Amino acid sequence: MSSSDDYPWAYYADLQDRSRKFARLTPFWWGMEVGMAYLLNAIATETVPADPRQLVATLNRTIASAARLHRGRAAALSYHRPIDDPPSVDNTAAEARIELMRIVRLVSTNDGLLLVGAGLGYTDREIAQRHGSTPGAIRVRISRLRLKIAA
Repeated sequence: MSSSDDYPWAYYADLQDRSRKFARLTPFWWGMEVGMAYLLNAIATETVPADPRQLVATLNRTIASAARLHRGRAAALSYHRPIDDPPSVDNTAAEARIELMRIVRLVSTNDGLLLVGAGLGYTDREIAQRHGSTPGAIRVRISRLRLKIAA
């Protein structure tokens, strides 16, 4: 570089100039940003290596390491990124299925058939004919099953 006063700042200016030329933010650009932050910290704490070759080697390692790290983070973020606008979904069918699974666990098969018949809109008489019972008995049985399910 030009003089000993410009020694670390010339490298910083070079990194700034190179980072300005990127059309988009790449992992290497992020690495250069980390390299500039390292250099600013080294200047502030007066820990800049005296040998320019050592500084260049340290900057190259820092930039490459930060670029690799950013590539890994970018891949993880794109894989785990949240959905921006969740699609509008009608959960009614899913909730109904969950409720039916709960009901199936609570009642026997015959009782489940009675409830399905009532849910489909069949009259007590039609359900009674299918199950070989009286409409009054079916009405009472369905009423008790509804209470059991509601509890």
